[in-house]
Amino acid sequence: METNHQYHLSIPLNVDSLDDIPEGVLWEDVKFEEYQISKADYDNLFDLFCQFDKPFNTIIDEYEEDEIAADKIQPAIEMTEAYAAEASPEIKASTEKLLVVLRRAKELGKQILLSF
Repeated sequence: METNHQYHLSIPLNVDSLDDIPEGVLWEDVKFEEYQISKADYDNLFDLFCQFDKPFNTIIDEYEEDEIAADKIQPAIEMTEAYAAEASPEIKASTEKLLVVLRRAKELGKQILLSF
């Protein structure tokens, strides 16, 4: 098992969508606001990420990249809050980290790239 594996949540700042990067903008030119979670946070959130898969048309899994579209951020916030309401204190702490990123993406009107 790789010990340096990282779990990132990124919000693109200077493009509206990573699926529709404007002509002339290189991937290297895309600016991100980045957040990192731990392996333990990822494990705590895995069941929630599985709940995201169908309604958000994703397959969020380790060693994969996926995204939550800007128009799905509010439903993701609501699902995360509901998940946290019934979770253990350890899982609630992980959901709070995710909620920070989701709320920031909502504030910016942007999607989130999940790189696990």
